[in-house]
Amino acid sequence: MTDNIGKNHPAGFYRTTPRDIFFIALVLAACVYFIVRDGGRQPGPGLVLVYHGSQLLKEVPLEKDETFAVLDGRMHVQVSQGKARILDSDCLQHICVHTGWIRRAGETIVCVPNRVLVEIKSRSPQLIDAVAF
Repeated sequence: MTDNIGKNHPAGFYRTTPRDIFFIALVLAACVYFIVRDGGRQPGPGLVLVYHGSQLLKEVPLEKDETFAVLDGRMHVQVSQGKARILDSDCLQHICVHTGWIRRAGETIVCVPNRVLVEIKSRSPQLIDAVAF
């Protein structure tokens, strides 16, 4: 069995060429572009939709500042400065409350015990059919 450890390689075997540097820079630039672009989701004008099960309870524009009760006051949703959150809920673990603010189209907050979904939908047509993470 041959062992490659400690084998002498010809001079320049591990040398970085200008082509390598160009390729690395190109990959880094593409990564920065896709991070800055944020996957096509834009924080533009949108609607906050609140569902209980499959029934739409409330629809509020993101531009409007409003706090409202859901499920006869058992849960409160706040829409402010282009973002939304669940202020309080009577569920046991309060995971929906700890989710915090959502602001981009496609983001959701779910309260499973109360079967409530808070979702942001864009008013403009979507540019991407699906995004895989």
